[in-house]
Amino acid sequence: MAKTMRNITVRDFSRTVINKITTDASFERPSGCWTSKNENGYIQDIFNRFNATPIVLADVHRCNSIAHQEQDKDSIAYFSSYLTAGYNYVSLDGKHRTKCIWDFVSNRITFTGYARDHDGNTIKVNNMYFKNLPSDIRDCFLNSEVSLAIFEAVKSKELSVIFKGLNSGSPLSAQHLRNAIQTPMAEWTRNLVKKNMYLVEKLYTSKERSQMRPHEMFSKVYLHCLDINCLCHLRGPLDKLYEKGENKSWNEVYDNDAKELTEDIFANFNRICKTVSLEGKILYIPVIFGLYSVLTNKNYYISDDNKFYKNLCALDRRLIKESLAQHGKDEENNTEDGVEINKSVYYYEQARRNWNAEIRAKRQKTLTKEILQNPGLFGLSLKEIEETA
Repeated sequence: MAKTMRNITVRDFSRTVINKITTDASFERPSGCWTSKNENGYIQDIFNRFNATPIVLADVHRCNSIAHQEQDKDSIAYFSSYLTAGYNYVSLDGKHRTKCIWDFVSNRITFTGYARDHDGNTIKVNNMYFKNLPSDIRDCFLNSEVSLAIFEAVKSKELSVIFKGLNSGSPLSAQHLRNAIQTPMAEWTRNLVKKNMYLVEKLYTSKERSQMRPHEMFSKVYLHCLDINCLCHLRGPLDKLYEKGENKSWNEVYDNDAKELTEDIFANFNRICKTVSLEGKILYIPVIFGLYSVLTNKNYYISDDNKFYKNLCALDRRLIKESLAQHGKDEENNTEDGVEINKSVYYYEQARRNWNAEIRAKRQKTLTKEILQNPGLFGLSLKEIEETA
């Protein structure tokens, strides 16, 4: 696995390399991980010559050449696609550092800290764009160096191995690691997040999105659609979900019905978020379970988004309140010494432990029963009625 180390000035890196780097969504953490504090810290490190950690890249030309020599069809297809798009490198580590440099010299972000000139003189800078710095300060920054580690003879399937190795000691989330696996499940969840970004931004903060929390939640819903009794609250089954599809096609290992149902759930939820006046915290689990109930029943469709969302959330709150009160009464009437009442039979406990397999299935069944007892209350209409009208 050939690798070369190279130092390059910020000036040359910005002029000749940055616009030739692409990122593969399988690697690198999503944008949003870095705050202005992180950006300021990295710019300060460059001024101080403390930026020792290399930006890690794969050389597309060299890797593609090796792939042709070895007749590695997967690698040829992978690297050729980037060559066709005009890229020379795939970023494996350092996306945020690269973006920080580019944004600073392009006057997209400001810097607060101590800027230096070539003689080591410092000036205090407060919220200044690069263009507004003195020319000798700008030259000092541009003449500073960044380190590059460039892999030149690797196969496409080895890139995720390199990525995991680079980040084995860093605080990557479990979903970051799953995302690095070359599996259609990772690509599918990324696409699903993009399609439902309005919903995603309503449910998750920028920090949670950078941790790929939405991708993990979509994966859990897929498992729920596959089997409402599955152990999707545990890391093991989620890891296995991704690992079993490594270097395979979707149809070889995954279920199209569960995929379609998951996509329908989030397409409907995304639409509801756009049409309903949402107030306070969104109770997304009962909504997901409610949509599951409607879509799997197949006799109904949602004719009133506002009714569906508000009455479903009201139902969830009522069931929690009533079950808490019932648990209190049952505790008072419990005369058996040393025998504790099983909390999992109460809805409030089922709501608290969302993804636990047995408890989640109970909550799903409770909501389904309540919704289908009075479909009109939840804005549902019979499909047959619409068809004959």
